[in-house]
Amino acid sequence: MEISEKFPLKMILELHKEIEKAFRDLWSSLPTMELKDLSYDPPADVEDLGDKYVVKIDLPGFKKQEIKIKVGEDYIQIRAEKGEELEEVGKKYIIRQRVYKKAVKEIKLPEKIKPNPREIQVKYENGVLEIIVPKAGFAKEVEILP
Repeated sequence: MEISEKFPLKMILELHKEIEKAFRDLWSSLPTMELKDLSYDPPADVEDLGDKYVVKIDLPGFKKQEIKIKVGEDYIQIRAEKGEELEEVGKKYIIRQRVYKKAVKEIKLPEKIKPNPREIQVKYENGVLEIIVPKAGFAKEVEILP
């Protein structure tokens, strides 16, 4: 590993990459087993645009109709589940890395949002789910003088 000005972040990212590779190699060496209940926590980005949040979640391999979104006053929950059954009879894998058939992500937001379906925008393109939710428009806390 190379040491640079961004030493801690770069070191953490390199470690993350090495751990992921170790797990991929481990999965590849294991015999096929029942995997239908295994779920995946997909990576996400949440951007604060002042009056709204933009949430992007990587869900490659899922069809639009396999994705369910729930929105509460201060959270967004995404569940995706592949409709196809795992057919494992007679298969012998040399490499087995695509084991997840379910993805679940819950994001707690720092401010209240408007859980109104007419005001929420959703787009799913190239395996990336984008959700734009408006903020509720009021402060979480106020100071009151006696």
